[in-house]
Amino acid sequence: MIGFVKTFIKKWGKDNVGVLASVVAWNSLTSIVPIMVGLLAITGIILQGNPSAEKSVVTHLSAALHGVLTPKDLQQLVKASINHTGILAIVGFLGVLWSGSNVGGAISTAFQAIFETASRNFVKEKLLDIVMIFVMAILMLVIIAGTTAATLVTKLFHGFPLSAGLALIVGTAIGVVAAWLLFAAIYLAFPHVKVKFRLGNVWKGALTAAVLFTALSYIWPVYAHFAHFSKYGAVLFPILLLTAWLYFFALIVCVGAEIVAIGAIDEADKEGEEVGPEPQETVPQHRVIRDDEPNGQGGKQQERETATAGR
Repeated sequence: MIGFVKTFIKKWGKDNVGVLASVVAWNSLTSIVPIMVGLLAITGIILQGNPSAEKSVVTHLSAALHGVLTPKDLQQLVKASINHTGILAIVGFLGVLWSGSNVGGAISTAFQAIFETASRNFVKEKLLDIVMIFVMAILMLVIIAGTTAATLVTKLFHGFPLSAGLALIVGTAIGVVAAWLLFAAIYLAFPHVKVKFRLGNVWKGALTAAVLFTALSYIWPVYAHFAHFSKYGAVLFPILLLTAWLYFFALIVCVGAEIVAIGAIDEADKEGEEVGPEPQETVPQHRVIRDDEPNGQGGKQQERETATAGR
C-alpha cells in the first residue's frame, strides 16, 4: 500500500495532472452548448407528447449548469440548432457533433500522459470522441441524480417509514452507483491500452472517482458559498462557478485514471507485455513508471551496458 501511494504521488507530479485537468475542464466548458443541444434534442424525441417531462429535464439541466444557461436559453439553442431542413439541418447536426467531440479529444490527450501510451489514429479517435457526446449527456443526468438523489428517494418512499437519514444514505448509494457506471465507461473507452490490462483495474479507479464525485456534490454548495464568486457580478458569477466545478470534476477523472494506469502498467510489466502502443515522446506523451522494455528488460539492458563500460 505504501509503495502504491509513493508511485501515485510520483506519477501525479510527473504527469502534471493539474494542467491535464485544466485542458479537460476548458474543453468541457467550451463544449457545454453542443452537448446540451444534443441531449435536449434526443430527450425531445423520446418524450414527445409529454411537455411536462420535457420541461422538467430542461429545468434540471439549467440547474446543473449553475444558471449559466436558463431554461429559456436552452430551448432557444435547441430550436436554433435543429429547426432547419435539408442541407442546413445536416450542417447544423455535424457542427454539434464536431464541437461536442472536443471533450473526448481532451480526455484522450490527458490519458496519453497518464497511461504512457501513444495517440490513436485520427479517424478512430474522432469517432470515439463523437460517441463521448452521448456519454457527456448521460453525465449531466448523473450530476442531477447525484445532487438530488436523497430528495427523489424521499418522494419515492413517501408514506413508508423511511427516515431522513436513511433516505440520505439510500440516495447517496444511488449517486455512487450511477457515477461508478459513468467513470467505468470513461476508463474502459478512452485509454489506448490493451483491453485485458484495463478490465481488471477499471473498477478501482471508477470506485475512487465515484466516491470523490459524490462527495463533491455534497461539499460543492459550501465551497461555492465561501469562495465568494458572487463578488464578480451576476454575469460572471455562474460562469466562474461552472468553470470551477468542471475543473474539480476533471481532477477527479484524472485521479481515477492514475489508479487504473498504475495497475494496468504494473500488470503488463509482470506479464512481459506492452501496456499499449509506445509513447512517441511528444507532448503530453512520456514515461514515468513504464519500462523501456516490459518485465524490467530495459533495466537489465542498462546494467549490461554499465558493466561493459566498466571493463
